[in-house]
Amino acid sequence: MTVQLRPYQSRAVAETLAYLQRGCRGVAVESPVGSGKTTMGMSVVKTLLDAGKRGAWLAHRVELCDQASERAALYGIPHGRVMPGHEIGPERFHICSVDTLAARLGGICDWLESLDFIFIDEAQHIVASGWNGVVSAAVRAQRVGLSATWFRLDGRGLGEGNHFDRIVQCPGSRDLTAMGYLAPAIVYSPPTDLDMRSVPKLGGDYKLSDMAAEVQRAQLAVIGRRWYARHAPGQPALVFCPTVEMAEASAAAYRAAGWSAQSVDGTMSARERAAAVKGLASGRIQILTSVSLLGEGFDCPEIAVAILERPTESTSLFIQQIGRALRPHPDKSHAVILDLVMNTARHGMYDAPRPWTLEGGLKGLERQVAPTSRCVRCWRVHEKADHCPGCGCGYPKAKKGALDTVWHLPSIAGRRPEVVAAMTLQDAVEIATSRRDMEAIAELKGINDRGWVDRAMQRTGIAGRQAAE
Repeated sequence: MTVQLRPYQSRAVAETLAYLQRGCRGVAVESPVGSGKTTMGMSVVKTLLDAGKRGAWLAHRVELCDQASERAALYGIPHGRVMPGHEIGPERFHICSVDTLAARLGGICDWLESLDFIFIDEAQHIVASGWNGVVSAAVRAQRVGLSATWFRLDGRGLGEGNHFDRIVQCPGSRDLTAMGYLAPAIVYSPPTDLDMRSVPKLGGDYKLSDMAAEVQRAQLAVIGRRWYARHAPGQPALVFCPTVEMAEASAAAYRAAGWSAQSVDGTMSARERAAAVKGLASGRIQILTSVSLLGEGFDCPEIAVAILERPTESTSLFIQQIGRALRPHPDKSHAVILDLVMNTARHGMYDAPRPWTLEGGLKGLERQVAPTSRCVRCWRVHEKADHCPGCGCGYPKAKKGALDTVWHLPSIAGRRPEVVAAMTLQDAVEIATSRRDMEAIAELKGINDRGWVDRAMQRTGIAGRQAAE
């Protein structure tokens, strides 16, 4: 069967094949959420198989494996599946659960060594130990990694382990929206009582138990259902929550308000989860709540609303969640994003161009984007402007001081002052490593409180480290 590729997909496929034919070890393909990465990947797979090669497709969720299997069938690609209850078969191409391969690694080394190519879905995970072990065991295989978000929370580079040495970049989310391949989105961030300043972090993100307690205290589910009723009543929606228990409570809150809502979690069978998604697509269910099952790779074009009840320091997670509502559909003119946790303030607009490289040591690079504005009349969030594009509310002009002096300030933690100017105050404080950095941030942000630098030094632990030195 012939699959008609979009122009940008055809270019990405041709570029990927060209790199592989030149003998490149690995190709990292960056393409936005909803751009058709699986379709592009299977087009490359078909060409490689037609050339007599053997290979595998790796994914970390059953839904992603199912999606890959469906695309392979569209291309007429015979394939086996490797996951619980399925063994390696005679086919030259297999779609595999990476967790299953990791668990069976000792008995499948010969098979992995026989492969000519491996495709890695959601390839930002490849440096994790389980993934890395499986991919490294395929010693002859060329790698193709597919992802919309190639930056990791821990800042590790995806070029580690010699996995990838070339990059293929598709048009960004903003460009694909302009072309009509993605739906535009309107972001609202209504006022809440959420206060994350004292919530500790673990592994770079908010400590789950403390974060969940603060979200629960702020009663975000109640606020979410109110804003859902205001801006997208009855439209298919996903709600992203901190824990399974809170997802269940959030679904109950929406049901109490008269909406058809259901919680989805990992204890459900694949059939039960598929039935819930089918119900959302058909209109039988209006709202699905979840922790992470409906994030990466989840494909349901009918979804028109993403409601964020989980604050996160992970830009990748933030973009993946919003991306669920961006696939175009005849029944929606635009998507609605209800950001109840100020994630947009932390990370910038979901479609902002974000720099990245295959090298490590670049933690925070993904946040070097244009600053945002938040309208205090309608609470719409957008890239910085002098008025709200929604209600037309004008914003007061910035006071002189901060940006007037930016060019005269020294670098701040190795970053140019104009880059730090685009950060939120919270993000700027987190990169500071010295009193000089903190003083420069205070000047940049127009903070006249003389005690602020000392308090910020104490809060971040810089004062204690300097005293110990």
